Amino acid sequence: MIGMDFESVMTRGSQFRVESILSRIAKKNDHLLLSASSHQVSKQRNLEVVPLVIEPDPKFYVNPVIIVDF
Repeated sequence: MIGMDFESVMTRGSQFRVESILSRIAKKNDHLLLSASSHQVSKQRNLEVVPLVIEPDPKFYVNPVIIVDF
């Protein structure tokens, strides 16, 4: 279905599957997918991630409260 051998489907990550599908679509439309070299990847700045923390109002809650922790 996605143009990959069964072993790759089972052992490789989802990014490999997405790239496989994208490359098949690109080839049909006469496009070329470019990949960054390892040198270019090493020159990239680190991503800055700032978490969003929402403090609850201090009170007694009668309804259920959902806590999501990733």
